[in-house]
Amino acid sequence: MATQYKLHPVELHTTTVGDRVDSICAITWTYIGISDDTPKLSCEKYGTTFIDSSNTSEEDYVSLVDVTEEMVLGWIQADMERDASEYEYDGSIKQCFESFFEESFAKQKKTRLNYQMPWYGRPTADNPSAENSEE
Repeated sequence: MATQYKLHPVELHTTTVGDRVDSICAITWTYIGISDDTPKLSCEKYGTTFIDSSNTSEEDYVSLVDVTEEMVLGWIQADMERDASEYEYDGSIKQCFESFFEESFAKQKKTRLNYQMPWYGRPTADNPSAENSEE
């Protein structure tokens, strides 16, 4: 079965670099894998892309108000192509995550939910702030 992958930027972090008060220094993101299985299985990994604009020229600098979704996705995608040796994986971060997703899906297919833990409060529309505590 094919797996769909979705990259979702979550937050932009800024700092002051020289006289630029809105320099993006980090982007937190989620990379989600969704299987075509029935039922659908999903898995996600979180990451942070760090950006150093200290050597960016004035003509190449993009102000925060002018940053587009395509730019942000491009920065993250470029970062995900870097070497994943820090995770003891021979390949890119993206390949490492996708391999992890496929392994996770294979394990999930062999399991089934038999018992809901009674102390785990699952958020619902009626109770969105369910707490996880023993009752």
